[in-house]
Amino acid sequence: MEHIEELFLEKSTWNKTAFKCQISERTLSKYKNKGIDEIRKMFDLGRAFG
Repeated sequence: MEHIEELFLEKSTWNKTAFKCQISERTLSKYKNKGIDEIRKMFDLGRAFG
């Protein structure tokens, strides 16, 4: 959650967010992609039961 807050709520850059969270930009990108996949799965489940 803290990574999302850094990027979107505080309007930080990828580089600054990665540095502040002490992770690489590649790891931050992996977190982003994982989050997108999780959101996509939630919507797919909603459609299956909707």
